[in-house]
Amino acid sequence: MNMKPLKLSFRSRSLVVTSFGTRFIFLMLAIGIAAINTGNNLLYMLLAMMLSLVVISGILSEACLNRLRFKRFLPEAIYAGMPANIRLVIYNDKTFIPSFSLHVKDSLEGFSNAAMRDKYFFKLPPLTFQERAYAILFSHRGVFPLRGVSFSTRFPFGVFLKSREEGEANLTHLVVFPRTFRVSSPEKESANRRGEPMVLRKGQGSSLHQFRSYLPGDDARFIHWKISARKNKILVRENEDEEDKEISIRISNTLGGLASKEVSDRFEKGIELAASFSRHYIERGYQVSFFSDQKCLPPGKGSFQLKEILTFLAYLKISHEKEPPFSFRGPAVPTIFISPLQPVQIKELSNFKVFRPEDIDRFAYWEPE
Repeated sequence: MNMKPLKLSFRSRSLVVTSFGTRFIFLMLAIGIAAINTGNNLLYMLLAMMLSLVVISGILSEACLNRLRFKRFLPEAIYAGMPANIRLVIYNDKTFIPSFSLHVKDSLEGFSNAAMRDKYFFKLPPLTFQERAYAILFSHRGVFPLRGVSFSTRFPFGVFLKSREEGEANLTHLVVFPRTFRVSSPEKESANRRGEPMVLRKGQGSSLHQFRSYLPGDDARFIHWKISARKNKILVRENEDEEDKEISIRISNTLGGLASKEVSDRFEKGIELAASFSRHYIERGYQVSFFSDQKCLPPGKGSFQLKEILTFLAYLKISHEKEPPFSFRGPAVPTIFISPLQPVQIKELSNFKVFRPEDIDRFAYWEPE
């Protein structure tokens, strides 16, 4: 019959009697009872030796766990659906005593594979540190609490498993950004469908506007030789105009009633779509402003603005408050409006693209970036 292991806890310490330790204690009790009944000195000596092993085990295991600390190194950005490497550095601050047979378990909510986070250190000498790394994969975006790490050891005899919890010193949560996908500018897609000219203007920027046939007087430096060889004709690269490029992206997160699983899944797709468009335009040098129904981020550009938007989206939840009237920054600023929760009656203009629930359901997703 399997016995439930005995566990004792006090503050940040816990002590569990292992299966080997349970047999050892039962044997020790049997020898103690036999020694009392028979008065045999040899049995008393054996009992004293076993008791001393228990005491020594407690002292040495406590010495192993004492004065240990950790530092966790996270990547700059963690995206849902993409693996990220996390490094744990364990420091032994004891002056003379090493730590043996040390298990370090990282406590991260939202990540169920504990075996990947349980790292083993055979020996950690005094006044030194060692590093271990593991890969983590979150299935969805969000904010996940950090619970610190757990140090445990069976040293020296395997009778007890002693553990100590070490809480977080600085960080209290981990922000996981929504997935992003390769998307195309809506103005290019609509122009291609209608056969109209692109809204974007050619200029002296670095973003590609289009390829066209070579004309007399064109600068030879703009000839794209690889594409020309593939198409068997000389093609010239035209770049977009980099001046005054600005766009506004808004996602509606207000729902009148309770959200079903289908609606919740579509909301997550809408967030991924908003993140993808934000990344698409920021990487092309645009100033991007971002809105939800309750908050807004002012226009900005570069990696800092992208991180602000992705963090904004990682925290964003469905709101059941009364939806404010929709407004945007005037017709001069192109706007992308994403409404994953409910239909909207808004006219789509040349510089105003609307993604309704049915559009999001039909949206073709590309490979994750």
